[in-house]
Amino acid sequence: MITPTKEMVLFPVCVREYDLRSYYDKDAMWGQLEDMMIKNDGEYALFPDTHSSYSYEKDIIMKFSKELRGEIMGAINDYSKASGFKRQGYAESWFNVGMYGAETSPHKHSGCIMSATFYPIFEEGSSNLVVERQLPAELKPVDQFTSSHGGIDTPYNMAEYEIPIKEGHIYVWPAWLRHKCYMNTSNRRVMIGINTWNKKGSR
Repeated sequence: MITPTKEMVLFPVCVREYDLRSYYDKDAMWGQLEDMMIKNDGEYALFPDTHSSYSYEKDIIMKFSKELRGEIMGAINDYSKASGFKRQGYAESWFNVGMYGAETSPHKHSGCIMSATFYPIFEEGSSNLVVERQLPAELKPVDQFTSSHGGIDTPYNMAEYEIPIKEGHIYVWPAWLRHKCYMNTSNRRVMIGINTWNKKGSR
């Protein structure tokens, strides 16, 4: 029986999860977000069946406590350090509230380095975060990758991975990673999105 002399795992992508439940009050945060939604009377949505502050409030975490802001940026910079990237500085943040039926189409965040999503309210039935494998465009027309799947998922053959989201947790990844959400079946799925830049002078 032949055995490999060496195995090389090349170009892995890291997504990290951190618990922020001790740093905010869920009811108080919802009251704060709901007031903004009412004030801006909006059904403005980045995606159908959502309300998003992206058009009117892109500094949402600056309205949170200093302690929570510090923990959010601390999580992002812990991720950056562990993954070998530069220290990050804050760029922008916003909130999305997904209602029943909301879906998020595949996308990535351009013009930034790291992205994170924080879920302060994640009711039963809320849709998880799904990340997609980064495939070269030339593979897709002939389905070279997915057509060769052997029937059992491994880290090497999955085209996508569904991350089981926990309420009060934040998830950090490189901004170029494509992600999406399937149909939401809760009445309230609250996500805070954060993007960052390389911090000036960081090495």
